[in-house]
Amino acid sequence: MSEIPWLPEFVERTAEETQEAYLDRLYVLFRDELMTYVPPAFAPKIIAFSAAVTDGRCETFHHCTTTEPLRNRPRVFDPHRAKRIRWIRPMIEAAADPSRTVSWSARAHGEMRFKIALPDFRYLVVFTESSNVMFLVSAFYVVDPNYRRQIAREKRRAELPL
Repeated sequence: MSEIPWLPEFVERTAEETQEAYLDRLYVLFRDELMTYVPPAFAPKIIAFSAAVTDGRCETFHHCTTTEPLRNRPRVFDPHRAKRIRWIRPMIEAAADPSRTVSWSARAHGEMRFKIALPDFRYLVVFTESSNVMFLVSAFYVVDPNYRRQIAREKRRAELPL
């Protein structure tokens, strides 16, 4: 069940499903809902995905279903991220609706990032921006309340005049 009425239900792993079969099912949803989608709010920009492939799936999907426990360690499957895979598109669609989401741009990792979050910062969608493309970097559930506060501070700083 989804925690927020306007977002889709979680995509839960069934008792009979292996993790690999679950990831295959999630990837079909990700591919069908996002990889051919041109969001009107981003026009004329398009959404692009990493050309790199991990386990037969694009690297962007890998980032949306895994987490990096410690720097320089391999990413590991994250059920909180995975079950919310269908939240990405509605978050993009709601990017211009301040009653549903907050959005801002900020420099991170040497590039401009466009971010869309729930107002309480518990879910975040991250893009890198270029002149005609929005590259989806990741989308994830923010478990740690300290990290939520950090994201909120970043958004407030982004709103300050230069």
